[in-house]
Amino acid sequence: MSHREPPSQCCRDEREKPFVYKSTLSKTYGLTPATINELGEPDKFCDNPHWPDGPPSGLYSIQRVEFWVGANQERVDRARESRVRRSAAAKTMQE
Repeated sequence: MSHREPPSQCCRDEREKPFVYKSTLSKTYGLTPATINELGEPDKFCDNPHWPDGPPSGLYSIQRVEFWVGANQERVDRARESRVRRSAAAKTMQE
């Protein structure tokens, strides 16, 4: 397992964000759980900012994520389009 740092030192520096949380991989980059698995293990870990006694938070290098997304852009776009279609279908069923 990688080095574990407190959030104040590795996750919360607003001036420089070389790492992102796993949740950001889905929300910002459009990665699915399967593509996150393909990306591999986090580059480092830090204390969980929401649950101090919880499991450590994995952090992914933005540089590595953006390289992977660029190399797999077509797959990422297809996954995003699929999510949009499923969401629209779910909304239609609710009406």
